[in-house]
Amino acid sequence: HGTLLAPLRPRGQFLLDALRRISHRKDIVVVSIGDKDYDPGIEGIEWISTGHIFDESEVARWYSAADLFLYPSLADNCPLAVIEALACELPVMTFRTGGIPELVRHMETGYVADYKDTGQFVKGIELFLDDRELREAAGREARKEVEKSFTLEKMAEAYLELYYEVIERRSN
Repeated sequence: HGTLLAPLRPRGQFLLDALRRISHRKDIVVVSIGDKDYDPGIEGIEWISTGHIFDESEVARWYSAADLFLYPSLADNCPLAVIEALACELPVMTFRTGGIPELVRHMETGYVADYKDTGQFVKGIELFLDDRELREAAGREARKEVEKSFTLEKMAEAYLELYYEVIERRSN
């Protein structure tokens, strides 16, 4: 049984295309957070739409209950949803888009398919669904990465360093 977490409004053609390609598995549940009553009607895939969730701890529980986070974005710099998934030990399946490959390390914290390559994206989903050890190791590594780079303290330090650098440049 594979539980896949999909982003808000998972209507993108690449995501739906990928889900159609894995629908033969008959063991897939897709959870869509934030899109109430949406179901694309893909035979063989159970669809759960939670509607918008305002409680961060409830969102984290959904992330933690899933096996994979599907995020085939076509244009993103540093999506918070990806960082949240990684923080919840959830491997991310994505495209090589914008800043996302700086967040998701291929085969270490998830799977990074070439831009708009649905075949590779599906390969990543199936690889991680079929290999529990890989999926769990990637989840643990994802959490370590977030703790290393994205804690509140780390982010505040990075902003302070940037501010001091700008001040120094302007004073010269």
